[in-house]
Amino acid sequence: MIRGGRSYVTSPPSFSNDAKKLLVCTGNTVSVFSAATGLQITSLEGHTAPVTTLIVVPASSPAQKILCYCWTASLDGTVRHWDFSGPELLKTIDAQLPIYSMVIPSLLSEPQVQIDKRRELSGKLVAYVSVEDTSVVKDGSKELRGHIRRFNLAKPRIPRGDTLKETAEPESIVISPSGEFFGIRHKCKIHIWDVPSSGGGSRHAVSRKMTLHHSKFINAFAFHPTERIIAAGDVTGRVLIWRGVGNRKLALGNQKKKVRAMVDLDNAGVRGEDDAESCTTWHWHSAEVNK
Repeated sequence: MIRGGRSYVTSPPSFSNDAKKLLVCTGNTVSVFSAATGLQITSLEGHTAPVTTLIVVPASSPAQKILCYCWTASLDGTVRHWDFSGPELLKTIDAQLPIYSMVIPSLLSEPQVQIDKRRELSGKLVAYVSVEDTSVVKDGSKELRGHIRRFNLAKPRIPRGDTLKETAEPESIVISPSGEFFGIRHKCKIHIWDVPSSGGGSRHAVSRKMTLHHSKFINAFAFHPTERIIAAGDVTGRVLIWRGVGNRKLALGNQKKKVRAMVDLDNAGVRGEDDAESCTTWHWHSAEVNK
């Protein structure tokens, strides 16, 4: 059993592809443990502030399960690429702003066939990050300092990037298991974007957006592994399940034809013009849903 203080772990842990190592964000470092013995093997050191995101690069075949690559993001404003078998720091990217959350959709939607070729050099490896821009905040102002931005990881120093959404505080980004969609919760809303077919690497690539509405503050939400279903939990203990999410706004050209007839239907439980076929509410618990 691996023991540690609750405040010591700064991001959810991840297993290596062969499940023999467990990577845990412990403050400014990532500690690598043996899954068999529970003993620490090594650590990834270099960040100067808490690590907020850890992404193990998935293997695309059984033969690649021995490969040990990962990406980390930190409040120190850097994104780092590691070989944690060494360990060895392969690349450091300066985002210039504290990073609270990061997702890299193409690692899920397009598994790396030849990792040794460093696909990030092709310019197609794009990250969506939640950063805090305090430069816009002045004494007594109500400027929005939480930004969702798109960054190209092929560049060693990232410019400000394309801003997709501004919020009062930095929000955590949730990505679908397929890598096709990602989103954030913000008060009583869930904002969802699709990932462009190009992976977002092109400067002209545009992520389409839709929003789901609720009457209470939403604490957590998750995507279904294979279907267009989203589940969310609110502060009153209710669980909401939206089905057929994005069939109009986030559908591809040939898919839009199939759902066009559904636009004028009375979709049960769906608020206003939200893009979903139905929404079911479950009175799950008397306390708020946090996870």
